[in-house]
Amino acid sequence: MTPHNGSGANQAIEDAYLLGRLLTQPFATLDNVHLLLAAYDSVCRPRAQAVAKVSRELGLLGEFGADIEVAEGEDEESVVAEKLLTIANWIGEGDVEDDVARAVDILRNDQLQQTA
Repeated sequence: MTPHNGSGANQAIEDAYLLGRLLTQPFATLDNVHLLLAAYDSVCRPRAQAVAKVSRELGLLGEFGADIEVAEGEDEESVVAEKLLTIANWIGEGDVEDDVARAVDILRNDQLQQTA
C-alpha cells in the first residue's frame, strides 16, 4: 500500500480486528479454518484493494503525475480539488462492525453447507 492515504496501518488494524472476531465465533474450529479464512478474504480484500487504489490516486494527484482530463473552460485546480473531495468522502465510508457481520454470515452459511 502506498503511503499517500495514511491508511495502511488502519487497514491492518481493521483486518486484524475482523479476523480476531471471526476466530472467536463459537462455530469456528480447526476443521473449518479454511472457510473462516475464505470469509475473511471475501470481506477484507475488496476494501483493501479500494484503499490501495485511492492511496495511489492521491499520490498521483499530489505529485501531479495523474493524467487529469480537463475540459475546455475548466480550471485544472478545480478538477483536482473535486477529485480530492470525492476521494476524501469515500475514505470515511464503511463500518468494520458491518464487515464483521458480513464475514460471520458468510462463515455461518459456508459451515451450514459443509454439514448439509
